Amino acid sequence: MGLDRRITNDLVVGMTVSLEKSSTDAFDGTLGIDTDGFSFGPYAAYRLSNTGRSTDR
Repeated sequence: MGLDRRITNDLVVGMTVSLEKSSTDAFDGTLGIDTDGFSFGPYAAYRLSNTGRSTDR
């Protein structure tokens, strides 16, 4: 999940957040692993070229 904002027609910046949960059993249930986690981080995208850009705006 994330949020982003267009700063200019060529620049978008945002933040992403992710939650993780995993569970595994092995060796007929004698080994079990449970993990919980999260991640977050910023991102940016910048248009380097107008090639392929729609002019219908």
